[in-house]
Amino acid sequence: IDDGAQKIDDGAQKIDDGAQKIDDGAQNNEDGTQNNDDGVQKMVDGKRIIDDGTQNIDVDTQNTSNSTQNIDNRTQNIDNSTQNIDNRTQNIDNRTPNIHNRARNPSDGKRKSSDDTQNIDNIARNSTDGAQNAENRARNAVEDQDFDADTFVDRTLSIFISWCASRRRDTKPALPSITTRDQLHGVLSYDLDRVLRDFLSGVRRPNGAEYSLDCLIYICLGVQFFLRGRGRIDDIFNGPEYQGFGATLVEVARPYRPALSANGRFFQTRVSEELLWRCKQLGAHSPHILVTTMIYNNTKNYKLRTAKEHMKVTFHNQLRACSKLSPVTDVKKFQHCVRYYPTICEGGNDDRKATEEIPVIEVAENKADPIRCPVKLFEFYTAKCVESVRLKTSGFYMIPETSCSPDSPVWYAQFTMNETQIDNILQRLKVVREIQEILLEGEDGEDGDGGEGEMEVQEIPEEEQGKEQD
Repeated sequence: IDDGAQKIDDGAQKIDDGAQKIDDGAQNNEDGTQNNDDGVQKMVDGKRIIDDGTQNIDVDTQNTSNSTQNIDNRTQNIDNSTQNIDNRTQNIDNRTPNIHNRARNPSDGKRKSSDDTQNIDNIARNSTDGAQNAENRARNAVEDQDFDADTFVDRTLSIFISWCASRRRDTKPALPSITTRDQLHGVLSYDLDRVLRDFLSGVRRPNGAEYSLDCLIYICLGVQFFLRGRGRIDDIFNGPEYQGFGATLVEVARPYRPALSANGRFFQTRVSEELLWRCKQLGAHSPHILVTTMIYNNTKNYKLRTAKEHMKVTFHNQLRACSKLSPVTDVKKFQHCVRYYPTICEGGNDDRKATEEIPVIEVAENKADPIRCPVKLFEFYTAKCVESVRLKTSGFYMIPETSCSPDSPVWYAQFTMNETQIDNILQRLKVVREIQEILLEGEDGEDGDGGEGEMEVQEIPEEEQGKEQD
């Protein structure tokens, strides 16, 4: 009986164990069902996210299409505006000769004679300008071929960094450590301004002699070229962070006079117009550089040698026009140009007789290189000036705005540069070879008036030429 009772108890225990396993299985089934429900919910959420992403892509695609349409519309508007400007310029060109002819002399016979003389002068001037342009293109082609950016940077930075390493401990407060190119690239603008100021006044040749101004600017252009190549937007010649360096450079440049060899034609300068373009010191890269380019072009093209002469240039006596390529033929071939009327800046009708023989100057466009085209740069500069300023009869070089961005519609304030500000820019430009050629013409008595502020040219003896060139 006891054994049977024990077996009954064991059977009951097994029945309980089986029931427990059945409960555990039911619980597992419930957990699996819950997991399945969670998975289904996550799939639903994922599908919703995909749908939202697809919706966003559709919206972005629509916005992109609208933006493209807006750009096309704006481009069309610009083309239409350009066409209107061309039409208005052509109308001005058609009216201007008649106005000048009537004002010059009411007599038809004398007016015809004057027109014929003007045409002959234009032909001669165009021939001379064509020869000069051909010479400049040939020289620029040689410079393009000879220019080696790596050699230029190596040559200039070796001098600059060597001087920085030797003078760092000799100044108080001490100059920042610049012993490598990476340190030069990372130096703060404020510290670099102080280094450049001390460099201008303290650097010497290995034999203790001073560097000439063109050498100093050549080395500083190498620093500028290096910083631009490394991605820094600093402009050590025009930036507001480098006002101390700019002021020091003007003071160092003021006593400088262009140097000639004994034959009177060889310029002892390492700075050329091509180098300024490559170092982005000419062009439309910033408001300061653009107005400097205007001063440079007007110095070279209008042969203006002093700040006083530049003060006579206005929006009123310059205009974009169309010039006939062959005045003596009936073939209607035109090119865009900037036309400068020196007679207008000399005074009113009372001065007309005294200034009537001064010819109108035309600067032709450069179709081969639009970025350097003087006509396009003139158009861009005038477009970045306030419209009310362009209507004035005085002033042309405007003061750049300090808070504008490259895509701002206006780059310049409503105030013109004074004579001192223009002269400071001319002091830097007088080391450029092409500008020194203009100064040489003034020394020969062709165009200069010998007035106050005229930049003089000095001659270097033959025995000193090799030493200076080294």
